[in-house]
Amino acid sequence: MDFSCWQAALPKYDVIAVLGRSAVLPGGALIELLGFLLQEKTLRLYLLQYDGEAWRQERDALPRPPRTPATNRRKLTRRAGDSYHPPLPHISRMSLDDRVLSIASASSGRLSGDLFQGAPEDMLTVHEFLRAGCPISAPLQGADLPGVWLTCLEFQGEFDTIPPVGPDCQVSLTLGMEWVQYPAGKRLTLQVGKGRPRPLTCGSGPQAVRFYIHNVYLQDLYGDVETLLSDPRRYEGLPPEEAERAKRDIHAHVQQLCPPGMRLPVVEYETEHASLQFYSRAFLRQAPVSAASSVGFLLKPEHPTGSHGLPLRASLLEGAVPPDTGSVDVELLHYQLPVPEQTISFLRI
Repeated sequence: MDFSCWQAALPKYDVIAVLGRSAVLPGGALIELLGFLLQEKTLRLYLLQYDGEAWRQERDALPRPPRTPATNRRKLTRRAGDSYHPPLPHISRMSLDDRVLSIASASSGRLSGDLFQGAPEDMLTVHEFLRAGCPISAPLQGADLPGVWLTCLEFQGEFDTIPPVGPDCQVSLTLGMEWVQYPAGKRLTLQVGKGRPRPLTCGSGPQAVRFYIHNVYLQDLYGDVETLLSDPRRYEGLPPEEAERAKRDIHAHVQQLCPPGMRLPVVEYETEHASLQFYSRAFLRQAPVSAASSVGFLLKPEHPTGSHGLPLRASLLEGAVPPDTGSVDVELLHYQLPVPEQTISFLRI
């Protein structure tokens, strides 16, 4: 490291404004708003996030060597461990009294106890706010720096000035909707070309979900992708070598997922709010196949609602089967439920 690294790490801004607001989340995590930086009409908000309990669990956890799961089931159901993430991962907007500022992008990084390691620009940004008079609450002052996240929120639009924030201004952040996953472990044998008129359930209590099997069919994924790849309009604007490389990569992945002449089962289901994740039981018993790249496929049912008047969704199962398959053994391994938006209000430190 030389002086050019420090020069590159210095925060670049035209105007700085201190907020000095804090909030304590129900689980005890601390969120503190440092303030705004305005640079060439771009407005950014910087905040600190710290969850002491989660940080201590990660810090004190015994190191475990990475192990390759023996089956796809083990891979899909194993816990991520004591991974420590920012307490507020999805912030959608900020409110200053009646003014609403929409967030265009966000980034987070951990602070370092050593200015010569990690990201010195983060420490220097915090230093700028401290030098401008930003207070730090007593609980956060005693936090381990490697457990503190510095989050930068960039707002949509152009700004000539920093929005005024008086001492009595009501300041809040709104979290965007996210999905929470729950285990299901429901095994079914489904007939191809048929649905189930009777309702099924998974989960219990407030997380219980009722759903219907609308239909099961076999998708010729290899043939469908071959048709898409043969359309030259999909490569307009791409250099020929890039187009050929993209076709080869997609073709190789699809051939591994669904060889020529085989089919992938698709389960169409009806449910009000949940997202269901079905897998073939044969696939869950198999050993995982590592791949350097992946291709995603989005299936959209022909109709928006099913025969019971509920939203219709589709789940593509991994594990190719012959085209004359009459039934598939599946397991509803997980389901996801949406968490509605919530607003966090901040008080002056």
